[in-house]
Amino acid sequence: MKTLLLWTFASVYRLSMTKLRQRFSRILGVITQKWLLSVLVSLPLLSFGTTASRSPFVVCEDALWPPYAYLEKEGDPSTITGASYDFLVALTQKMSLPLDFRIIPWKRCLASVKAFDVSGIEAFFNGGTNAKRMKTYHRTHAFYQTHQGYAYSKKNKHFPTQVKHIRDLNALRVCGVLGYNYDFEIKAGLTTVINTYSRTTQDAINRIQERKCDVLLGTFEVFQGGVQLKQLVVNSDFAYARSPGFKPTSFHLWISRASPRAAWLMDTFNRYILDMRRSGEADEIFKHYLNDGDGFD
Repeated sequence: MKTLLLWTFASVYRLSMTKLRQRFSRILGVITQKWLLSVLVSLPLLSFGTTASRSPFVVCEDALWPPYAYLEKEGDPSTITGASYDFLVALTQKMSLPLDFRIIPWKRCLASVKAFDVSGIEAFFNGGTNAKRMKTYHRTHAFYQTHQGYAYSKKNKHFPTQVKHIRDLNALRVCGVLGYNYDFEIKAGLTTVINTYSRTTQDAINRIQERKCDVLLGTFEVFQGGVQLKQLVVNSDFAYARSPGFKPTSFHLWISRASPRAAWLMDTFNRYILDMRRSGEADEIFKHYLNDGDGFD
C-alpha cells in the first residue's frame, strides 16, 4: 500500500513538473520572440543616424550675399567664406556630417531642393520665411537675424528726405533681386511693383547707380557688410539705411521634404543650433564678420 502511494505521488509530481516546464517554455518562447522582434525593429532606428551621417549633406546657395556667404575671389568656388557659411561648416562638423556645398543661382537652388529626388540637393540656407517656403520645405531653428533695409543714391532728387514708413516708397521705382523674399514689405503696405530683373544684389545696386531704379529693397547687414568687405562695388553717392517699422528677420536652413532623412536632419540640426546659440559659439562665428554678431539679443 505504501509503495503504491509513493508511486502515485511520484507520477503526479512528474506530470506536474512536465506541464510546468512546458508552460514555462511557452512563456519563455513568447517573451523571447517579442524581445527579438523589438530588437529587429529598433536596429534600423539605432543605425539610421550613423548611416545617414555618412552620406554627404548637399547644400546650395548662390554665394552672392556678403557678409554671410560670398567668394573672396570672384569665380573661384574654393574661396567660399562668410558668417553663415562658417556657421554651417561648424554645425556639420559637430554632427560628423560631410558637407557638399554647391554654388548655383538662387532661384534654381530653391527649385533643386524641392526636387531632391532629381537633383540630389538636400537643403538651402540663408533663407527667410514665407508661406510658400513653409509648405515646400522643412525649416530649422533660426541661426541668425538681420534687419530690413533699403539703398538709394544721394543724388536722386526723387528720393524723400526722410522715410518714416515703407509706404513712403510707393511713389518710387522700386527694385529687388530675383527670387528674394519681399513679403514683409508688401504686408506692411508697399503697393508699387517691385522690379526683380536683377539676378544679384550687385546687379540691383548697379541699377540704382545708373538711375534705373530709385530705391533697392534688401538687407541692411548685406549692404553694410558687403561695402565694408569691398564685396559690393559702389560709388560715393551710394547710401543705405534700415527700413522703419520692421522686426528683425530670422534666417534658417531649409531641408527638402523629399529627403528620406529629413526628420533626422531636422532633429539633429535643431539641437546643435540651439546649443551653439546658447553657448555663444554662434555669435562668436558671426562676429568675425559683423559687429552685432548673429543679431540675437
